[in-house]
Amino acid sequence: MKLINLKKIDPPRKTGLFQAAFEAAATTSYTFMEKDISVTKTMEVFYKSTPVGQYRASIPNFATVTDQSIEAYHFFQNNINYCNNNAEMLNIQLRDLLLLIKTTEEAKTEIYGLDFMNLRNKFSKYLNEDKSIRELDKLNTNKKRKEATTTFYQYIIDRNIYTHGKLKLLLPDEKFYIDYVLEKREPARVEINKEMIQSFLDISIELKIILNDIHLFVQKQRMLE
Repeated sequence: MKLINLKKIDPPRKTGLFQAAFEAAATTSYTFMEKDISVTKTMEVFYKSTPVGQYRASIPNFATVTDQSIEAYHFFQNNINYCNNNAEMLNIQLRDLLLLIKTTEEAKTEIYGLDFMNLRNKFSKYLNEDKSIRELDKLNTNKKRKEATTTFYQYIIDRNIYTHGKLKLLLPDEKFYIDYVLEKREPARVEINKEMIQSFLDISIELKIILNDIHLFVQKQRMLE
C-alpha cells in the first residue's frame, strides 16, 4: 500500500538583482449538458513568461483554449470530486469506528469534535496500544501498522489539497496544477496527473477495507464479552 503523492513544485528562486519571469492568469468558462441540465463551470488557466537576460522577460504565448483543453480540465475536475467524495466517506467511516471503540459518553463527544487528521491520530494511537488488533492479517506486524497510519496521514494531506485547492491548467504545456495555501501561511503548488488520482482512489479502497475489517473485529469482540 503506497500512495503516489501529489508532486510539490518548488517556488521560483531569484538568480540575480531582478527576477523577470512572471505568470499571466486567465479565467474562462465552459458549458455542457448533463441529463438535460445545462451546467456552466469556471476554468482557470495560466501561462509562464520566459526570462530574457537579467531584466526582461518575453510575453507568454497565449494559446487558444481548445475543446481538448476543456475536456481535459473537466476530466480532472470531475476526478478530484471523486477523490473528495471517497475521502469524506472514509472520514465518516473512521469516525464511526472510533465511536464504536470508545465506551464513555465523554470520549464519544470528543470524537464528534475532531477533524479528519485528528481522527487519524486517535486511530494511530489505537493501533499502537490495542494488541488484540494484531490478530488481523493486515495489521499483524509493526511494519503493516505503520504503513497503514503513515499512508492515512499522507492521504489526508492530499485530500486537503484536493478539497481546498484551485485546479489550474498551464498552457500551452497542457499540464495540471493545484494552487493552495500551505499550513495557512504561504501559497504553494502541486502538479497532478492521472496516475496520482488513480493511486488516491485505489488507496481509498484499501483504507476502507482495513477500517471495515477492524469494525467487524471489534463487534465480534463485544459479542464475546
